[in-house]
Amino acid sequence: MEDTRRLLPLVLLRASDNEAVEGITRMQKLVFLAQEELSELDVGEYRFEPDSYGPFSRDLYDDIDSLVAGGYVEEDEETTPSGNTKQVYELTDKGEMYLNTIEELNDEELPEEELKELKEEYNSMALLKLLKRVYDGHPDMTVNSELNLA
Repeated sequence: MEDTRRLLPLVLLRASDNEAVEGITRMQKLVFLAQEELSELDVGEYRFEPDSYGPFSRDLYDDIDSLVAGGYVEEDEETTPSGNTKQVYELTDKGEMYLNTIEELNDEELPEEELKELKEEYNSMALLKLLKRVYDGHPDMTVNSELNLA
């Protein structure tokens, strides 16, 4: 795995004591907010476009699938109270070892501390509240939205 942008979802998953991220929509919004709000991130970036639920990156979506297939991220499915299915993402031991190796080779820490506060603020937030936060802060990313969160 050589693409540095894939480090961002991995480090995000490791932040806050490996707390899981529930749902691909939440993962998309957390990565988007990390890129928008944390200028000191020194990893590759994803390009986001306005989509049905705000900012969306096809590359991030594909990278998550690739990280799961490679064994770096574990994906479980849960049924929501409304009967829908959501994915729950967690860093695996292989993912942890990979991040440790990257840090050792570069002799510097990845931006986990920078992501910790962001993850602690938004990861447990109700999804509609998180979406409203993203929509309010980035109205340019809502032009194709199916949601009216005004």
